[in-house]
Formats: sequence, C-alpha cells, structure tokens
Amino acid sequence: MCGLVGFSGNAETSIYNALHLLGDNDDRGGHSSGLYANKQLYKAVGDSKNIFPILNSYTTGSVLIGHTRFATHGEHTVENAHPYQYGKVVGAHNGVIKNYEEVGKKFGIKKTVVDSQMIFKLLSQENKDKHLGLFYGAKNVLYTKGDNRLYVYRRDNPLFKLETPEGTYFSSEDEGLKHIAKVNKLKTKVKEVEENKLFVYENGKLLFSQKIKHKPVASVNNGGNNSWDIVKQDDVKDSLDWDVDDEYIDTQNKIDKYERVVEELLYSDRLSVEEHNGLEDLLTFLNNIRYEYYGY
Repeated sequence: MCGLVGFSGNAETSIYNALHLLGDNDDRGGHSSGLYANKQLYKAVGDSKNIFPILNSYTTGSVLIGHTRFATHGEHTVENAHPYQYGKVVGAHNGVIKNYEEVGKKFGIKKTVVDSQMIFKLLSQENKDKHLGLFYGAKNVLYTKGDNRLYVYRRDNPLFKLETPEGTYFSSEDEGLKHIAKVNKLKTKVKEVEENKLFVYENGKLLFSQKIKHKPVASVNNGGNNSWDIVKQDDVKDSLDWDVDDEYIDTQNKIDKYERVVEELLYSDRLSVEEHNGLEDLLTFLNNIRYEYYGY
C-alpha cells in the first residue's frame, strides 16, 4: 500500500497544499517519499517531511506527482523511491504488479528492481497508454510524458480528486482534499476517480478519457494467486517476529499498515471466495498478534 498525490493546473500555484496532501499519505507509506514538481524530481528515505528541505522551488509547476512508498519489491532506498523517470515519462504507482517480469520479457525489457518501474519503462519504450491493461494487480498510476499533461489511471485502490480554481488535485486519501475544499469554501465536492479509464488533464482541465481494457500478460501469479498473497501469514510473521521486543513502536506501525492493506483488499470485487477467506484469516492473525504482544 502506497500513497499518490497529483496536481494539474496553474504552474505558479503554491506547493503548500500538495505537500499537505503528501503528508496525509504518509500512513500509507513510510519507507520513502518522492515528488515531481516544476520538472524536477525530489526523493528521500522516510516520511514526506524529508522532501521539504531539498526543494528548490515552492510552486507546483503545471504538473505535480507525489508518492509515499510502502515497499513490496526492492529495498528502502532513495533510488527505489517513486516517481520514476524513463525518457520523457515520469510517473508513480500505488499497488502491486504480479506479472511485471512477464510483461518485460514480452517487450524485451530487463527485470526491474521494483515492480512499478516496469510500468514506466514500458510506457517510455512503446508510448501506448493501452499497455496499462497488460499489468496484473492493483494499479493506480499517475504520470506525465513531458507534454504538460497529467495522466490518471485507477484500478482497485482508492483515488480521489478535487477541482479548484488553481487546478485539479488528486490523492489516495480524501480527508486532505476535503480540508482544501472546506478552507477555500469551494462548491465542488471531492469525488472518487472512475475505475478502468485513463483520464488526461492539461492545465487543470480534463481533455479526454479512454477506457483501458484489462488484458494482463499471462503469469504464474495471475492464475490462482491474487494481490493478497503479498501479505501471507508466513511472510507477515517473519517481518514482525524479529523486532516485537526491541522495536515496540515500529512493530505496532507495521501491524497497522498490514491491517490497512488487508482491509483495502477486502473491498475488491475481483477476489475469489478462497482469496477473500484467506484475507479474513490474515486479519484475524494480525489481531491475535496485536493482542498477544500488546494486550489490545
């Protein structure tokens, strides 16, 4: 589970709102953070507060993309932080891609360290937005092609938007958007981005949208196992056991994040009965771990 923030609009807009939205998404990440603003990339390990000291500008630029990372592939490093840039394509992804290796093989692209990187490598190489449908797994994607446009695609995970006088904001969390609307006394409402469509914005306005057909490249991981297997009981237990006694707060936070991942996946309508039951069992397992070690 990661967090996404996006903006398309007036290039001279203060970056203040975008940074606050990024902070709202820290609970979805924590391993690293990144921001693309004014055509520059900024990345840091840890929460998004580590981005602010390295900014060279305090305006958004016409396209802004932010990300808070909770890693499922690759180490917690600056290099592995989103957004990624390949050629003119700059983008960030929330979700887990199960067949990224197979997609890479199909197009002659070497295996990437982070699953998300394959999305933007492919978009850069082939320049075909429809290829988003080749990836299997939850995928919310924000990207630009150096064309002053923000491309917005959602499948499964939450993603919300708010239209304002300065432009359109996007966030994986809706609370920050609601705060912006309230403080500025906007008549517009926070809305959820429609699934399975690519929306293209320029200067804050929707130019067009297109349906993305979900036709994933075959993989051993999309024949019977879905995205919930990233939080299997054995993997979660291995992740938690080593620091239960020594890293009290850190382990509590891990449990919280795993629980949010599971609860989010339970809302998906694409799970089989077996997968849904597996998630329910895992949620029970996490609750038991919490009670065993922390008594609540």
